[in-house]
Amino acid sequence: MRAPALTLIDLLTGYRVTQALYVAARLAIADRLAEGPQGSEELARATGADAGALRRLLRALVSFGVLAEEADGRFALTEVGALLRDEVPGSLRAGVIFYGDQRHWKAWAKWIIHDWDDEHSLAILRNCHRAMTPGAQLLLVERVVPERIDPSADTQSTLLADLNMLLLTGGHERTSTEYRTLLGGAGFALARIVPTATPLSVIEATRA
Repeated sequence: MRAPALTLIDLLTGYRVTQALYVAARLAIADRLAEGPQGSEELARATGADAGALRRLLRALVSFGVLAEEADGRFALTEVGALLRDEVPGSLRAGVIFYGDQRHWKAWAKWIIHDWDDEHSLAILRNCHRAMTPGAQLLLVERVVPERIDPSADTQSTLLADLNMLLLTGGHERTSTEYRTLLGGAGFALARIVPTATPLSVIEATRA
């Protein structure tokens, strides 16, 4: 069993995995390996990266099951790594680039706003607004209720989560229209809502 302290350290330093995936996605490593295994020198020439640094990145990705290292030292895609390919069914490359981009690290809040009613949510968002410079971006990671209800599993899960919030904290899940109104009341302009492969969406807003 892994020691609790090591588990906590893993959580604290999880950003390193995000950034390793981000660099691999930006360099299109998965697409370059789609035709078969390649060595780090070959990949470095194709991407313009430093060969030594790239090899260290690739080895780190091997340890997380994103890539595999062949007996001859070349690197190959795994089933997980194949999801970093561009324009293939189920591709997560765009999502990896979004989450790893510098903008994502400026300001974010996950599953906080849904805990509260509108009054308390506005207070939280206004505090964020005061701490941010004009034009800075705020990222919320939350469920978004569809404007028109459908019987899909994701919608059912979101609406049941909404009932949980009602009973546990007095908060609630919101539609895109409700987020636009809420953010506007705190001095933010809703820029876009980016769905993910999970029930959560990334809500991007700009400080006015």
